[in-house]
Amino acid sequence: MDIKQLRYFVTASECLNYAHAAAIHYTTRHSITHAIKSLEEEFRRKLFVIEGNRPRLTPEGELFAKKAKRVVSEFDQMIRDFSVAADDYRNQTRVSIDSCLLPRGAKARGPLDDDIASRAFIEESDPEGCLRGLYDMRFDLAFARCDRLSFEGLGTACFGRRPLGVLVASAHPLGGRDRLSLADLGSCSLVVSRGHCYRHASLLSACRSRGIGPRVLSCVDDPSLTLSLVSRRRAAALVAMEGEDAASYGPYRVIPLGESGEYCLYDCLVYRDDQAQARSIRSFIRGYVMDGRLDAIGLAVVDPLIAELRGRAR
Repeated sequence: MDIKQLRYFVTASECLNYAHAAAIHYTTRHSITHAIKSLEEEFRRKLFVIEGNRPRLTPEGELFAKKAKRVVSEFDQMIRDFSVAADDYRNQTRVSIDSCLLPRGAKARGPLDDDIASRAFIEESDPEGCLRGLYDMRFDLAFARCDRLSFEGLGTACFGRRPLGVLVASAHPLGGRDRLSLADLGSCSLVVSRGHCYRHASLLSACRSRGIGPRVLSCVDDPSLTLSLVSRRRAAALVAMEGEDAASYGPYRVIPLGESGEYCLYDCLVYRDDQAQARSIRSFIRGYVMDGRLDAIGLAVVDPLIAELRGRAR
């Protein structure tokens, strides 16, 4: 047994989805299942069973997961406490920003104001990378736009909420509607940028649980390419809307999904419950979120696809 196997097992026990666990660790599904099988053979215990193509923890697996989480947490804390660079990290708050929250063409900046967090440093990432970095202890905080506010072992502070809409071409069969239901997604192909499926994890999970299977088309993180696929392949994309009602942008329409407030995207600050960094984290949240200073970081309010459509209309 090694620490990597335990990390893979802990993530799989939280996601209950081997593919999602593999994406979080930027590895393959085979690596996740191989690590779990190795642990099961070593301890001669069945930790997972498969039900309906989905893994589920056995009673022994649940107990093992609780202990494994503590072992991984203690190991990571030991590395931080006794690392050669521990003194350098102790006063530094490491921040990741979801690329969706950065204006088009902007890059995450380096150090932030010293009066808020001593030598805080920010880095750009996709939603999966932001959360994986928190679990892997590369980041202390992450600004993300997701369809949920609950993350296993992490705290959240919400600073924005936007209705979730479906972007389609006006000529699409759904283009004339003023509101769509979850069942309507079953007839669509959804264009999702690579690394961004985690943003809509709750919605996609709800689709699967109801037997609604939209086909997901993966592409690079490029609004122009996404719009091209929406137009040429009669596909759809999920966006954070600017208002509650359907809106037209040239040859495209954005239509609200579900009843008012049923499906949303939340702009939130996600953070690790780390005692070593507790003071810096509290200072960061108080200084930027509670005091309304998010503009100092330069976060974008408008969805990148909406921003691209606005730019084309000029």
